[in-house]
Parts: sequence; C-alpha cells; structure tokens
Amino acid sequence: MDGRNRSKSATLPGVVAAAVGAVGYLAFGWRFGGDSNPVALAAAPVCAAAAVGFTLRGE
Repeated sequence: MDGRNRSKSATLPGVVAAAVGAVGYLAFGWRFGGDSNPVALAAAPVCAAAAVGFTLRGE
C-alpha cells in the first residue's frame, strides 16, 4: 500500500479514534479483555463501521 495515497476524509476520524483510544487507555484504564466500559463498547462498533465504510468506498 502506497503511504502517499491516503484518504483525506478518513484521516480525521482515524486521528480522533486514536486519540480516544490513547486517552481511554492512559486515563481510564481501558484494556482489551478487561471489564466492559460503556463508552468503549459504544465507540468500538462506530469505529469499525467507519473503517468498513471507508474501505468499501475505496478511500
């Protein structure tokens, strides 16, 4: 995959998802396989759906 061929419309959601994940991990102790957190559980399917959508659109 060519790193120069990036979707501009997918960059912002990707950065936001990374920031939410980092803050959740560092500040709130979110871990894979840990206790369920409603915010993390709500964000995960939204991020997955966005990733699928951008992939299917070819971005």
